[in-house]
Amino acid sequence: MGTEFLDGNAYSGFSPYLDGLIDESLYWENFLSTTGRTFGVIPSLLGSLPLGQNGFLELSTLPNHLSLYSVLKENGYTTSYYTGAQSSFDKAMNFLEYNKVDFIEDENTFSSDYKKAQVNAEGFSWGYPDSELFRKMLNDSNDKTTPRLDVLLTLSNHEPFSYPQKEIYLTRVDSLLNSDKTFKVSKNSIRDNREIYASLLYVDTSIENFMTAYQKRPDYQNTIFIFTGDHRLIPIAQKDELCRFHVPLIIYSPLLKKAERFKSVSSHLDVTPSLLAFLTTNYDVKPLNNVAFLGTGLDTTKHFRNTHEFGLMRYKGVIKDFVYKNYLLSDDQLYRLNADFSLTKVQDELMFKEVSEAFQKYKQLNSYVTSQNKIYPISAEIHQAASKVEFSTEELKEIEQLTKGLTINQVFELARTKAFNKDRKTARLLCDFILNEIPVHVDARVLKGRTLAWDEKYDEAEEEFLKSIRQFPFYDDPYLAILDLYWWSNREEKGIEMGQKALKNKIKNPELGFKMAKAYNRLNNQKAAIKLMDSLIKIFPKNIEYITFKNTLK
Repeated sequence: MGTEFLDGNAYSGFSPYLDGLIDESLYWENFLSTTGRTFGVIPSLLGSLPLGQNGFLELSTLPNHLSLYSVLKENGYTTSYYTGAQSSFDKAMNFLEYNKVDFIEDENTFSSDYKKAQVNAEGFSWGYPDSELFRKMLNDSNDKTTPRLDVLLTLSNHEPFSYPQKEIYLTRVDSLLNSDKTFKVSKNSIRDNREIYASLLYVDTSIENFMTAYQKRPDYQNTIFIFTGDHRLIPIAQKDELCRFHVPLIIYSPLLKKAERFKSVSSHLDVTPSLLAFLTTNYDVKPLNNVAFLGTGLDTTKHFRNTHEFGLMRYKGVIKDFVYKNYLLSDDQLYRLNADFSLTKVQDELMFKEVSEAFQKYKQLNSYVTSQNKIYPISAEIHQAASKVEFSTEELKEIEQLTKGLTINQVFELARTKAFNKDRKTARLLCDFILNEIPVHVDARVLKGRTLAWDEKYDEAEEEFLKSIRQFPFYDDPYLAILDLYWWSNREEKGIEMGQKALKNKIKNPELGFKMAKAYNRLNNQKAAIKLMDSLIKIFPKNIEYITFKNTLK
């Protein structure tokens, strides 16, 4: 979502709800993201964090840091993250796990009540479209305690622009083009990008429906809604070097006393510092004695100015752009930021030198604090231990020898072989290696849990299984594994409870019912056991194991 697509700007006219919401909100016209792709939005927006060499989330080990998530969680907030895609996308999961987010809802946690977006010709889909994402968030949040911080990453206005009722939104684009409505770009250029403009209408309608539904909830009157873009739409022509990062910031709440517009420049880095300052000043959020945020807070000056300085990363790997006062340094060319947020080339040796030196200091600081874990003291007041396993030198050597030339899938198959050959220690080592790279590799986590259970380390195994179920509540294997664990450790009541949860989540594996029947039998509840076995044998009348067990029940 780029600012150019809203508020009467160059490509506007296809987001009527958001355009109207701007007039009822706090709105920053000249607001910037810090990266040109999605990879940077979460650490910048929620942590005011540096970029690192290839993006903060690409760091092999996340440096110690604070975030809006961790601070509010420490203050009793329930924290959630929602996306219709995989939470592993752009390694977001690393940040979410580090900050111990309570509920991570992604493509794996949508039940069959929700419908995925259609795949494109290459078989790709982002997962669940925005309307389904908002619907899930509304349904889930009914059961969550307040206060809450809910973060939603929408995806439907990303390529390949797949969304429900696409023909209806394409028709709406055509109707607008055939009306007397005027646009700031040619109607032919809009026709050439009908799918993109239709996606804007779809996303805007999804947001409107979400807000309309939220207005009926009792917590609406006490909620702050924040809308921003991770970056500007890529396929539509960009006018200059800054355009890619120019995104809106809209803050709306029924608590808002007056709508305002601000022309001063701010960025994603300034959001978390301002929100925490607001909450500590006005509510019961405990103030922090020390912070290490790059941002200094949202500038609420109404006239155009910039008091911030920060780097911009278009793609992973290179910081080529730097905003400094009213200037932009981009690919060694200096530009002046004008009041209308356009750029003018500047030939000013003294200013070029000043901006270049500031940029060099910024890059040195960025490199030092991310590579040397110097963002925030480990002993400071709020610290969440990183979730990654730290390997010894000997373990690293063993991992390198075992995994050299192998894909992650091949490493997992090797771990399975080691586990089944009773080399469980090596199997767990390989599983930890996989999970450090892909925290949502559920099969590796379940395998690790099973090896722990086989070694009678039941509490550790249970932790892995429960984490797998939280991440993948509609996948059968973690439920089957944890029911085995409860059977082996004589905790049949917990097994029945987990089995009922699996049934509620529509897990249809017959082994689930069989394991529950055995647990009921051990608890001397033969009636429940017989009922389950009758239903299984009705479906599988020739299953000898089921029939034999049923015959033992009285």
